[in-house]
Amino acid sequence: MPDFLAAARRHLDDGDFLHQHSRMPNAVQLWAYGAECTLKALAFKQHRFTFDANGRPTNNFAQHLNEIPKETKRNPNPLDLLSLYNAAQTGTNGLMGPQTAFEGWSIKDRYEDGSQLQTKIDDYKSDAAFFRNMLNSAMLPEGL
Repeated sequence: MPDFLAAARRHLDDGDFLHQHSRMPNAVQLWAYGAECTLKALAFKQHRFTFDANGRPTNNFAQHLNEIPKETKRNPNPLDLLSLYNAAQTGTNGLMGPQTAFEGWSIKDRYEDGSQLQTKIDDYKSDAAFFRNMLNSAMLPEGL
C-alpha cells in the first residue's frame, strides 16, 4: 500500500536538497511529486478515497497533479488533482491548496531538458513551501 505521507516528506526534502545544489529542474519535479503526495496523504486521512485491489487510490485520487481524468458517465466534470482535492474540502477545517500551484509543470517534464521550468523556480519553491506547511499542519495530532 502506498505511504503518501512518507513519500510527500521525502520528495519535498529531496527537492530542497537538489535546489540547494543548483539542480533546479529536478528540484521542481520532486517538489511537484511532493505536492501530489501531500494532497493524497491529506485526502486519505480525510477518508476521501480508499485503495483498490491493486493499491491504487479510488475516486480519481490516483491521478498526477497536472492530469485531468477522461470524462466518464460517473465523472462528467473531470477535475485535476488539486481541484479535486479543493472541491472535497468542506467546513472550517478544510485545507485548500493554491489554485495556481505548480502552474506550467507537467509530469512529462521529466523527459525534457528542464529549461521550461527555469523561469518559475521561485514560484515552484513557494508552492513547495505551501504544501509542506499544509502537510505539517494537517498531520499534527490535533489537526484534521
